[in-house]
Parts: sequence; structure tokens; C-alpha cells
Amino acid sequence: MILLAKHSQSAVDPATSPTTWVLSTAGRRRAVALAASVRLHTPTRVFSSPEPKARETAEIVAATLRVDVAVLDALREHERPSLPFATSREAFEREIADAFARPTEVVFGGESIEAARRRFQETVERIVATTTGETPLVVTHGTVLATYVAGLTGHDPFALWRGLDLPSWIALDVDARAIVDSWRVTPRPDSLND
Repeated sequence: MILLAKHSQSAVDPATSPTTWVLSTAGRRRAVALAASVRLHTPTRVFSSPEPKARETAEIVAATLRVDVAVLDALREHERPSLPFATSREAFEREIADAFARPTEVVFGGESIEAARRRFQETVERIVATTTGETPLVVTHGTVLATYVAGLTGHDPFALWRGLDLPSWIALDVDARAIVDSWRVTPRPDSLND
């Protein structure tokens, strides 16, 4: 089993790239809640995207659980440098839905959803191969996490993406290609926990 977590809440700065955002004060508190929520699965190592919001989340979780953290570039988010800053959640969701609907196209510059999925999958496979008998925790980003899990399990990637929170996690049985558990910091009726 592997735990795949979406990073905690960041301090949004529309004047800078989301790849540079750090955690907000609430995000740091939520990262502690994330650490508490994964204790039952006893993660033995934490792997993180290099983006500050993910790395900070991973460092808080790793320090709380007293395990090591490794930063791996390939765990970064789907690259989308030309995606404009959305003025509303609805506008952002429409843009992401469009990208999921055209997974082989480079919609926002950078890379296609499919290329991001392949990059992420190769890295997760290496993590699983090197942590046999352990439960690794990967701290990453919503789009790449959702497209990877959807590709493995057959779930709709956009529905998975919308079900994630800042932070949240999915426990995945890679061999069975199945989600076996999940958690989000703010439960809601349409979440994966139901």
C-alpha cells in the first residue's frame, strides 16, 4: 500500500507562480492534522514534490511522525505555466476539467496530463519497489495525484480531483488497483470517505 497526499493549504499570491507558494498559517495547522490522520497506516518514509507548499507539508508530517523525508522532482504538479490565475473556484475547475478531457494535449503549455501521469507513475513505481514491506507517504499535488489514481483504478480523474482537499490523502493498493482508504481535512457529503 502507498499513501498519496495532496499538500496542505497554501498562502495564495496571485502575483507569483503557484509553484512558489508556501503554506499559510492554517495550512501548517492542517499539515499537523494530516500527520495525525495517517498514523494508523504507520508511514515509514515520506517522499515529497519539490514545490514549497508540498515540501513544507511533507516536512511537518515527517517531523511529527519522526520519519525521513526525501524530495523527488518527478513528484511535482502537472506543469501548466500558461494557465491564467483564476478569479473563481468555478473558473479554475472549468480549466482543469478541460485539461482532464484532453489528456494527451498540452493545454496550458508545459506538459499534457498524460505526460504528467506517466512521470508520476514511474516515480511511484520506483518508490513502491524500494519500500517493500513499508507504507510510504507521497506528498504531491491534486492534478497529478488524481490522474495517476484514475489511470490505475478506472475512476474519473476530475471527480477524484474535486474530492481532494488541502490536505487530503488516498491509500492505494497498487497491486489490486484499488483505493482502500481516504481522508480529507474537511469532510463533506460527496467526499471519497463516503
